[in-house]
This record gives sequence, structure tokens and C-alpha cells, in this order.
Amino acid sequence: MKTSGLHQIQFFEIKKSTIIYQSISIIVNQLFVNYLHGLINSQHQLTVFSKDYHSSPIAQLRDYRDMQYLIRGQSYLLHEQQSKSEQLTLADQRSQHIWIRREGHIVGAMRATPMPYELSFLAPSDFLQRYCPANYLEFGRLVTSAANDVAAISRTLIASACLHGVTHQFAGVVAMCKSPQRRLFERFGLTAVPEQFTVAERNDGKYWLLIASWADIINAIPAEEFALYNQEHKALA
Repeated sequence: MKTSGLHQIQFFEIKKSTIIYQSISIIVNQLFVNYLHGLINSQHQLTVFSKDYHSSPIAQLRDYRDMQYLIRGQSYLLHEQQSKSEQLTLADQRSQHIWIRREGHIVGAMRATPMPYELSFLAPSDFLQRYCPANYLEFGRLVTSAANDVAAISRTLIASACLHGVTHQFAGVVAMCKSPQRRLFERFGLTAVPEQFTVAERNDGKYWLLIASWADIINAIPAEEFALYNQEHKALA
């Protein structure tokens, strides 16, 4: 995978205490924010929303999730089945909700949740101690409608969640998923830890934990794409 020319200066290897590191980090973070804005705005046929629990149409989002879970045979993820977990974690109430509409209809949704993560109640405690960083956002409940542009919808959702995270001083992201979604997150720079874990409450499903700092995500962006979406954002600014 190609990397941005910005990455070749290896600014993340500079000691974090130095003024040079801090100055470069501010510049690169702003370029990353510009890139995310450009990527999101490039999807002209999609309308993207990002709001907290109280400003979100949460009933509609839950209904949309449930419909997609039923289509996929994942009834264990239905809101009614997850009510006990939700009461413990208050994940929906604490999350930023991102959803996309096309021609007025919801075609994708996800949430970004600060600690304590939902996976804190699902993964083994020793697993979390070994792998789970602090001050990251958990990406969860990512669902999309079956469509030809499902990849664009998923990518736009993740970009919007990253934009929320980087502009609210989070340090990176974590996500738990099954193998089919792993490639999607890996394309965005997340890396799976070496071992899976089993979630008894979800039909003994095998899950991966994926992690990325903003530096990891930036380094996964092809140079041409990074420059293109920065230019598009500047043109619209």
C-alpha cells in the first residue's frame, strides 16, 4: 500500500516532548481533518449526520439496525436481545451516532463510544488488559443496506466517526468484529491483535479486536488520495 509523502518524514519517531513534534503533529492532524472532510463531502449522493444520543433519531436508528440484523440472521444483536447489555454499558446514551441517508432513507449507521467500551463487557478481562488502550473510541454497530455502493457508505461512516474522534481529542480507535468486517477496518488502517476471543452471548461467535492510532490510519492512506481530498476540501472551504 502506498503511503503519503508526509509520512516519509517519520515525524512520529521524533520525541513527543519536542516542540518540533508538537508542531508537526498539529499540522498533520489538520491535514487529516481536511482529508476526512474531503472524503465525506465527495459522496454527493449521500447525506451524512453525526450527532449525540439526545439529538439523534435513536428509535429510527435502532429499528434500522434491527432490520439489518434480521436480514443477516443476527437476531442476537437485536435491541431487545441487547437490552441488558445496553443497561449496563449505556453505550447508546454515551455514543456519537453517525448515519447516512440517501433519498431520505437510512442506508447506513454506526456509533462511536468512549470508555468503558461495549467490548469491555464481552471480551475476557485479561484480553483487555493486554490490548485495549485508554482514550480511544470504540467503533460499533456498523450496519449498511445491501447496495452496490456499500463500500462507499461504510467508508463514509468510518471517516465521519474518525472526524468526530480526532476533533474531540481521542487518541485512536478500537473495534470488535467478525472476520467478514475485518478487511473493511484494515483498509482504514486498523490492525487486528494476534488472537480472537469468543462471545458466549452472541452464539459463541469468534471476534477480532482491531486497534489504530490516528498515525496508523494516516499512514494507511495512499499519498494521491490524501492530497486529492485535501485539495477538494480547500476548494469547498
